[in-house]
Amino acid sequence: MMASNHCLIEIVKEWIEEKSVQDARAEYPELISRFGCTNFISELASSYWSKQRRIVERISLTDSSFFPLSNVHTIAVYYYRLRNGGIERVISLLLPLWLELGYKIILLTEEAATDEDYPIPQSIERVLLPKVTQCKAANYQCRAEAWENIIAEHQIDTIVYEAWDSAFLFWDACVIKGLGCHLVSGVHGTYTYLFREQVRQRFDLFRAYHLVDRAVVLSHSFEGFWNHFCPSRYIPNPVHISPSEDCSTLTGDIILWVGRFSEEKNPKDAIRMFAKVKSSTPASSLIMLGTGEPEVVNSVKALARELGLESSVLFPGYHKEISDYYKKASVLLFTSSFEGFPMTIAEAKSHGLPIVMYDLPYCEMVRDRRGIISVPQGDIAGLAHSLQNYLALDVKERLALGNASRESAESFATFDLKKAWQELFDGLVIPSKASFANRDVDVEFLLDNIEFGESKISNYLSEVLAGKDWLEQHSAEQERWISELQNGKDWLEQHSKNQEKIIQEQRRAWEERGEALKRVQETNEQLKQRCDQQEAIILEQAKELSCNPVVRLLKQLYRRMPHIFKRLAGKEP
Repeated sequence: MMASNHCLIEIVKEWIEEKSVQDARAEYPELISRFGCTNFISELASSYWSKQRRIVERISLTDSSFFPLSNVHTIAVYYYRLRNGGIERVISLLLPLWLELGYKIILLTEEAATDEDYPIPQSIERVLLPKVTQCKAANYQCRAEAWENIIAEHQIDTIVYEAWDSAFLFWDACVIKGLGCHLVSGVHGTYTYLFREQVRQRFDLFRAYHLVDRAVVLSHSFEGFWNHFCPSRYIPNPVHISPSEDCSTLTGDIILWVGRFSEEKNPKDAIRMFAKVKSSTPASSLIMLGTGEPEVVNSVKALARELGLESSVLFPGYHKEISDYYKKASVLLFTSSFEGFPMTIAEAKSHGLPIVMYDLPYCEMVRDRRGIISVPQGDIAGLAHSLQNYLALDVKERLALGNASRESAESFATFDLKKAWQELFDGLVIPSKASFANRDVDVEFLLDNIEFGESKISNYLSEVLAGKDWLEQHSAEQERWISELQNGKDWLEQHSKNQEKIIQEQRRAWEERGEALKRVQETNEQLKQRCDQQEAIILEQAKELSCNPVVRLLKQLYRRMPHIFKRLAGKEP
């Protein structure tokens, strides 16, 4: 097994890095047959996950001996989940339609069934696929093997891939086509959305559509673009017309917003707009129906509180059945930045609701302008002004807009969906334009140059970010040095203060010693003066005594004392 794996690794490396495109394309069916589709594609994913362009130009899917074109009997429909979203709602409506056409249907999701899921026919089996979050690059083999096992077990011949913008579409398409299945992608959005974010990754997505047999688009405006990558066909989403008794009476001032709380739906714009409407229409209220990531929902609620609207904006959360909300509403507010075929607009129109919205001129249900009041994207003030004008209308004028809205929905409801899907599935036996050799050169040339320019911008940004990182690191070092210098400066200042204090104390000590010495000197002078005075007195007194007769007599007596004592002693005569 290890030797076989090593052999496959070497062959994949040679096929990608050394073979010419023409030779690699010719060898592809043989390699798939020799090593097995899942093994070969899994090794490609493990070693060359980000090299999708190099891979797709080496893949040939036109050899019917390896990839037979069979009639459609069993369809597997894939999406992540079946709750809380427009795509999920559309899938739940299409499944019974395909059953009515006589096909066996398998539902593939990554999330197990929940109570919040949209209803599906009981005869449809639901099978779980490994989550994309667990299957990137070296871990892709578990997903590839799941595809192989599910396709074999249920004898699936056609995959309807509803995750149209998934980063895994390319790798799943390689496996699905390598296993001989038809691949249909339901393109639920506008291609312009793909250029809004993560541009570089989107080029790989465009090229993945070279492997798709048919793309189902939701606007005639999109057909031309997707035809550059694979055959595309316009088929609208199912539109069900509500009973007339469920239509709104359009009285009152209830504004309804329906959708997932996410950035592209702009729920905060609805709050900011309503703050302007509320000031002129105090009786109005806003119902925001739906849910999303908790942090997004909480931020929208926080904005409502910040603007003092907590008592006027209601957040009922997610509901599978929302007909009663449409029936009670006065108007639908729609703030999405982009959409494919918004089911919210279809449902609102079927309930006779006028719609005030950011303009989406490519949307089929908006293009006829019936029941639509639109303003440019991001024009919150314009949105508020339009709503204020609408709420000021009398009921008769509102109903005229509501009737036009419902008539628009009725025109879409007459579209023969069964016929369109039957023709699409029947047409899959005709070889598609999936081969890279048949690509549209002009669009590929455009994308190549956009990608090249984007890569230069990315490289420049990488250099800027690297410089930013260096500056941040250097700034941190500079701050550390400055901090150390500041600490040294503080130490010097403190030491200088201490030295100055010591000097001042020594100066005071010397001054005190000088004062003491001075006092000693003064005392000595005083003592000397007193001694001199005493000496002078003594001398004067001595002088006075020397002149006194008694003193002279005593002096004589004193001089004669020895003679007197000698006489007394008898020693002198």
